[in-house]
Amino acid sequence: MVLIHRNYRPRRDTLPVFSDDELSAITAPLLVVLGACDRMLDSHDTAARVTRLLPAASVDLRAGAGHGLLDDGGDLHAFLGYGATS
Repeated sequence: MVLIHRNYRPRRDTLPVFSDDELSAITAPLLVVLGACDRMLDSHDTAARVTRLLPAASVDLRAGAGHGLLDDGGDLHAFLGYGATS
């Protein structure tokens, strides 16, 4: 842990925000997993925006979850076609 904290450099610049045109131009399958209790990002707004602009996207707004989503990756594996289930 000491090594991590000694070398950790938090991001200090503004996170990029994609325009509606940039988001709607995505043609690849898209999985968006968000924590409903995220204190860093407006996950509810993000989920609504992605759903509006990319109706074919898979959006998973996880109740009770915050910014750090820790699980076994079952949903991601299923989305990628690995056959795993959550």
